[in-house]
Amino acid sequence: MINKKLINEELEQVKLLDEVTQSYAFISSVRMKKVREGVVSARDFLESLNIVFSEVLYSYRKEIEKLRKKSKNKITFLSHNGRTVCVFLAANTKLYGDIIRKTFNFFMEDVKSHDVEATVVGKYGLLLFKQKEPERDVTYFDFPDSGIDVKLLGLLMAHLVQYDEVRFYYPKFKNVIYQSPSVYSISSGASFESNNRRMEHFEYLFEPDLESILVFFEKEVFSSSFQQTISESQLSKFAARLVSMDQANQRIKRRFKDLEFERLRLTHSIFNRKQTQSISSMSTFLEAKYAR
Repeated sequence: MINKKLINEELEQVKLLDEVTQSYAFISSVRMKKVREGVVSARDFLESLNIVFSEVLYSYRKEIEKLRKKSKNKITFLSHNGRTVCVFLAANTKLYGDIIRKTFNFFMEDVKSHDVEATVVGKYGLLLFKQKEPERDVTYFDFPDSGIDVKLLGLLMAHLVQYDEVRFYYPKFKNVIYQSPSVYSISSGASFESNNRRMEHFEYLFEPDLESILVFFEKEVFSSSFQQTISESQLSKFAARLVSMDQANQRIKRRFKDLEFERLRLTHSIFNRKQTQSISSMSTFLEAKYAR
């Protein structure tokens, strides 16, 4: 049976939850702003890098054609295994609403329907994968939910760079209240035809040589694109957590209001009961007095 003590205890718990959700929301807001600035800056860098790469490919297309060996309109100087890997950029915790699970379902559709290898980043992602496909092989990597761990990033890149195609499945930031599951694909090498368009001719000095520069560009474009995808994923997750905490906070406030009402109702009920008992006792006393 509910009593005033139980109501007061739950009110204290609700107050604590309110403080926790507000703290999480504030932290997510700060991190989201910081990551958003980084995403915009990295986007500009990646665009500039691609422009320079395109200029080199166009201006030295004859020399590159000689360097290129047996490949179908692709220029690549890194060794690849001819395979495709699907990478699920998940999270380590569950406090991101339903966007992580939606992205996981999107990821699993491709993993099940194509001959690909699976890689999962984040503890919660691994939990979802093992629940869905307990017998299937999967490569797992730890990675923080915020910031970039250079050492872990290097380990992850060393694993992914061997594949011909890498597909990243991640929650993409649309706006603060809406994120959607997305896929971003990075293929080995660069398409020669895509750069064989009308462009201005530039002359460059290569140190030590053109082939080494092309290897650098291929690694740098892959690395920058990968880091950008991780940052986009983190931005989306922070936005999702902000929305999730706001929704939780609204539910907490409603529960707090209900408890306050219940406490007031119980207080009035106790008061009325005491008043009734007092009147009843007085009535009994008067009846006994006048009955003499």
